[in-house]
Amino acid sequence: MNGRRSARTTKILKTPPKPFDWTFTTFYTGSLVNGKSHQLIESETNEEPNQEMLLRRDKILFHTEFVMYEDELADNGSSKLLVKCRVMPTFVLILLRFYLRVDKVMIRVQETRLYCENEWDYFLKEVSLREASFADLSH
Repeated sequence: MNGRRSARTTKILKTPPKPFDWTFTTFYTGSLVNGKSHQLIESETNEEPNQEMLLRRDKILFHTEFVMYEDELADNGSSKLLVKCRVMPTFVLILLRFYLRVDKVMIRVQETRLYCENEWDYFLKEVSLREASFADLSH
């Protein structure tokens, strides 16, 4: 060393930035992009996934589950974001699920499902949000 000292000034926050969501809630519903990383066109449709195909006992070619994050909310509940993927001989199903439980307060589940049959050149995207207070669920 040549005797020189380096000094850095670090700004210390006196109060946390607001708003801060201690439940780690996300309202992200997924993104569809093509191989060139361009956003794909989304359009409204009345088409739904084929329930008969979803319920059939076909061979699962590939299945994975990946937990993006999970937290126990300082022992006040649970927050979890996960992705599941299932590849079947006739379709692909991807699920993005956010689950939140705040003990004695509320439960929230947001799900995005992407469904594509082999012959299609598009995905069906279904987003659902369900939420209830503990008071509503106790009846």
